[in-house]
Amino acid sequence: MYKSLIKPILFRLPPEVSHTLGLQYIRWAPKFKTKSPKENILATDICGVKLSSPIGLAAGFDKNCYAIGGLYDLGFGFVVGGTITLNARSGNAKPRLIRVPSDSSLINSLGFPNKGISAAIKNLELKRNSKIPNIFVSISGNSLDEIITCQKMITNICTLIEINISSPNSLGLRRFHQKESLERLIQTLNDLKTCPLFLKIPPLFTSDVENKEVLNLIETANLNSIDGLVTSNSHPVSTNQLAVGTGGLSGAPLLEKTLKTVSRVKELTPDKMPIIACGGISNANQVWTSIAAGASAVQLYSSFVYEGPALPKTIGHDLKRMLKKRSMKSVAEIQGPAPIIN
Repeated sequence: MYKSLIKPILFRLPPEVSHTLGLQYIRWAPKFKTKSPKENILATDICGVKLSSPIGLAAGFDKNCYAIGGLYDLGFGFVVGGTITLNARSGNAKPRLIRVPSDSSLINSLGFPNKGISAAIKNLELKRNSKIPNIFVSISGNSLDEIITCQKMITNICTLIEINISSPNSLGLRRFHQKESLERLIQTLNDLKTCPLFLKIPPLFTSDVENKEVLNLIETANLNSIDGLVTSNSHPVSTNQLAVGTGGLSGAPLLEKTLKTVSRVKELTPDKMPIIACGGISNANQVWTSIAAGASAVQLYSSFVYEGPALPKTIGHDLKRMLKKRSMKSVAEIQGPAPIIN
């Protein structure tokens, strides 16, 4: 139904308008509850946090944690709200979001538009007594104090916090790409934490050559006991279609580099450190390949925009079939090439 009716209508509208309408639909559309299976072959554990599946929604879709419950109902194993900053931000000048349907990608220069941490907390407080299994939130800021204040304000209602120091659309974040600044940030966050902390890092491969700055970030995060890594953020690109002239590319073109990055990060970090793969993932085969490369879970974004609300359940259904075809009893057993399913 989404592809035949809703998608053509939404895609005739400006991207941000259609996004807002889609989010409203997800929040308010009738939900049809299904019974949870007694044994869930997709169950995943990340730092002791129990997930119904390894298929998550990346930060940026629900910036103010407005429709978390509706997004979970679509079949995601986890949903990352935000990215949230301490104070409300209007974001960068428009146009700041463009679709590239020819390769199922997006380019954005949004710059963290959100209503601020207090508004997000109000939205999340409304969800605490519901059946939402976990609350994952992405936070960021241009200074140590801003990020630490965000953590202090929101940590008691979160299951996991993702620290975004890597958005190519917020230049102030580059200060945390310096070893001393990142060390101080992680150490201070760790002293205050009440839930796992993940760091969302920049792309390791924006070309065929490894980014030495990102390698240093990974090493610093590892040495300072970050709980996990999300790899990676959108890839910086230049385009005159955006008001600011630059933005972040996401979607299908990133898949090959995402898989390459996951494999490399796995080599550089302890076995116990979970990696969440993000970038270009759109089907169960790619989820399997990401996990086989070393990821514990994945995040979707652009593929969800293009394929619609049925995508997470479709991927979950196909991933179950793949596991059963290999006689595997859990996601943790995934290895080798993905099996072919009809």
